[in-house]
Amino acid sequence: PEAWPLADFTEAALASGFVNTPKDEDGLIRRMPLVVRMENYEGISFSAALATNYVGHPLEPYRPGLLRLGEREIPVDSFFAILIGGWGPPPAEIYSVESLLSDDFAPTVFDGKIVLIGNSSIAAKDLYDTPVSTTRVRGSQFQRQLSGAEIHVAAVTTLITGNVIFSMPLLWQWMISVFVVWVCLLLIERLRPYYSVLVILLSAFGVFWLALYLFAAQQVWFPFAGTDLGIGLAWPAGLGYRYYKIQKVKAEIEEEKQSLMGLFEQYMSPEVAAEILHKKLEGGVTNEARIATVLFSDIRDFTALTSGKSPTEVLAWLNRYFSAMSEVIKENNGHLNKFMGDGMLVVFGVPKSNGVAEDAENAVRAARQMMERVESLNATRRSGEPSLSMG
Repeated sequence: PEAWPLADFTEAALASGFVNTPKDEDGLIRRMPLVVRMENYEGISFSAALATNYVGHPLEPYRPGLLRLGEREIPVDSFFAILIGGWGPPPAEIYSVESLLSDDFAPTVFDGKIVLIGNSSIAAKDLYDTPVSTTRVRGSQFQRQLSGAEIHVAAVTTLITGNVIFSMPLLWQWMISVFVVWVCLLLIERLRPYYSVLVILLSAFGVFWLALYLFAAQQVWFPFAGTDLGIGLAWPAGLGYRYYKIQKVKAEIEEEKQSLMGLFEQYMSPEVAAEILHKKLEGGVTNEARIATVLFSDIRDFTALTSGKSPTEVLAWLNRYFSAMSEVIKENNGHLNKFMGDGMLVVFGVPKSNGVAEDAENAVRAARQMMERVESLNATRRSGEPSLSMG
């Protein structure tokens, strides 16, 4: 301490305690140390000394983060300080020296009360900013600061009444923050972007009002700024994840489209394949009357040719035959509608037409080329493959 009490005071007092009050980083006084340990001093604070004398019980360790004063549990931080909760208003009833010396003053107002004597003048420089300091602007600025004596009264009131502000445990802070941010992310990912803005605003105000309720009604301090910051960051994070999912779905659709195109183009021209895929993506093919040319083909005497042959052998040369025919059909803008055993059904003019006459010409040209290709296959057939004849 900067100065020790006079010996006359300490010898006559029940106890003495450290009177200085620490300030938080923003310059406000919110807390009061109960146990003080310094290089040249170790003991209790002035407020703790008053409270223990009034209650008739000493401060005792109870559990980590808790002291016991009589029947009351007092939460403290790592520096054995309490968050003052007994601010009032006002935290104390003030009597001036002039009123005390007046003839009509009744000392009975002090019966059963704790009385602190202190200086509250501006000249004494014993005035401090606290959470209940007020600023009023009416042509000039006025700020109500509390004297050191009033701050000690608020701290003593907090200890005696047990009206201590609890700081929410860090685990609970994390649980609330993670839950709220997770819900925001879930809603942002599922709702339209302009609804997600509303979700962010409502969530941020909701957390603020929750903190306000806990503080006003339950004396629990919930540092909500970190949670609101997490909610604010959830919006770009949620939209970013949503954009990633959309791009992923688009990539999957494009991959499926390319796969379908590759499959279609095995049996029809790229133009016809593109037309079919376009109509599929647009919602399907609608009923429509068309003039089209239809080509049927099959292998003559197929049953006799395959008699006694193994399925593997038959499939090998049959696939070679169908592949060759499909190439011819594609080259002539035909649509290989289906296979029917050894036969094929090919359509010209559906789904894409080059004109009725040209479609028919393409069909006839395809039929002639298919016959020619069969002759070519027969000329280059492998050992064991039959000579084919197509109708």
